[in-house]
Parts: sequence; C-alpha cells; structure tokens
Amino acid sequence: MNIMNKWCSGILIALAIPLSTNAAPVAVSYSATIGFNPSATVGVGGQNAGTLINELFGSGIGSTGTAKVTGVFTYESTAPALNSNSRSAGYINAITGATATIGASTVTADIQDIAANAATSQIGYNKDPSSSIWCVSPGTCLQNNLTFAPTGNLIQVVNNSDFYLNPNGTPAYYYDRDAIALAIGFTPGHSALFPRLSTPSFGDVNVQALSFILISTADKSLVDSVLLPDSASFVTSSEVESSLLTLVFSGPGLENDFTLTGQLNNFTTSPIPEPASWAMFISGLIFVISLIGRNRRYSSPNGRDLRST
Repeated sequence: MNIMNKWCSGILIALAIPLSTNAAPVAVSYSATIGFNPSATVGVGGQNAGTLINELFGSGIGSTGTAKVTGVFTYESTAPALNSNSRSAGYINAITGATATIGASTVTADIQDIAANAATSQIGYNKDPSSSIWCVSPGTCLQNNLTFAPTGNLIQVVNNSDFYLNPNGTPAYYYDRDAIALAIGFTPGHSALFPRLSTPSFGDVNVQALSFILISTADKSLVDSVLLPDSASFVTSSEVESSLLTLVFSGPGLENDFTLTGQLNNFTTSPIPEPASWAMFISGLIFVISLIGRNRRYSSPNGRDLRST
C-alpha cells in the first residue's frame, strides 16, 4: 500500500502557546487488535498475508484474520507547538520512544535514526507558518502550493473540531470532537523500528511506521485545550469513541508496503520521572539511610487520508 498521502491538511493559524515547564514525560501503554485478509497477495513470490502473519505473529494466527499488537509510546509533554490555535496544534519530534510487540518480537523506535532519515518520511508539516493551511503530507502540501518539511515524528492534538478519516477509501465523519494522534516513521523502504524481523518466506521485514489516534465521543472531552496533556490529564477510555492503530511493513520480499490497521483495546498512561527527580529521590534514600465554514472546524489528527467537509 502506498502511504504517500495518508496524512492531510487542516485549518490552523500560527500562534505561540506557552507550555508548562514542570510536567514529566508521559508513557502511553497500548493494546490493539488489527485485522487483515489472509488470502491477500503480499509477497513478490505470490505469498499471501496469512503466511506473512504466521511468520511475524506466530503459527496459526494467519488464518484468523486478526492479531494483537501491544507496545508503549513516550512523549515529552513540554514540547512546544509548531503551529496552533484554539482547535488544533502540531508537535514535531515530541515523541521520545515507541515500541510494538509483534508475536514473540518487540521492535523499538530508533529516534535518532528516524531523525536522520526524516527527509524520506511521508509525515511532516508545511514550512509556511503564515499560511492558514496545516498540511502533514507531501501530496496535500503540494495541492495547496505549500512547501512540505518531513519530520518522521509528529503528534497532533485536536480540540472541538470537525474532521473525517479515510483509511480504507470510505470517509468516516466526526463532528465537534477531540482527538490525539501520535506517529513515527512512515519512511518507505526503511526500518524506523528495530530490529528488522526475519521471516523464512519474505526475508528481513522492516517496520517502517507506527501510529495511533484516539477520538472522543460526541459528549465527552479528551482535552480541554491543544496543549500536550501530561499523565494526570491524559485521556480515559470512557472518553474515547473510536481509535485507529496503524502498523506498516516493507521489505524486498513484499510486493508493496503491507499496512495493518485496527482498534485499540485498552491503554494506560503513567508519568516518567525526570532524571533530576530520580537524583533527588536517591539522595534522599542515602541521607535517610519521586475548522470549515460557519462555526465548523477542520483538522488532521491521524495520518490517514483526510479531506475537509
């Protein structure tokens, strides 16, 4: 699957927002069920998706049409917003780590390597901050005559906005919702998460992209602003109506990029103590013996193909 235009545009106005300086980094642990068509051809030798899933996730799983992915995202909640207004904000390079457990293997994002290969990423932002258009993919920026700057590491926070997602060619509309999306990689042909996964039938397989989005219910609020939430103010599962996890594989043995999508089953958050806090804690131990038209708004929360309504 081509992931060139999976991220699109939203209406944003450049506005600096002061952020708290005392919030700790945040860890978000997740579990998701992804779906696939076992008979779909994915290998250059004609192998099907069921064979690939069996070799990645474990024997017998490929025939079921579903598999489970677990992992953790970490981000720095004090990262400054690139562009923002009262409805949406984008944060580049705020993600400090990510993992995905695929069968018996766990892959880990190499944040430095992602930054070094950011020039090939299909997620990023427009370099024209004075523009009212916020685009996060090369295709959408081009459509709006804006210069695209790839980053490979992006968080978007949406507050009380209208948008729609188009992951499988059929738009799903959301009105006056909140959303939080985290994405890393999306670097075609490159493994953003390591190690590469070795398979008998497909050779080494790259995990080139990982992302998830949480979308609020109609009468709930995930966020009260477009600031990155700290652990104490993060989302609870009762506030989430829908979610989308995306995992993208590539490799010379695959006919095209192989994209898995699914719903999050659950997630939890916890603060990560700052190094200085740990030092104080240890010292204490030693001493004693932690938008679109009239009142309608549009944003781009998830890295799928979004269009304004």
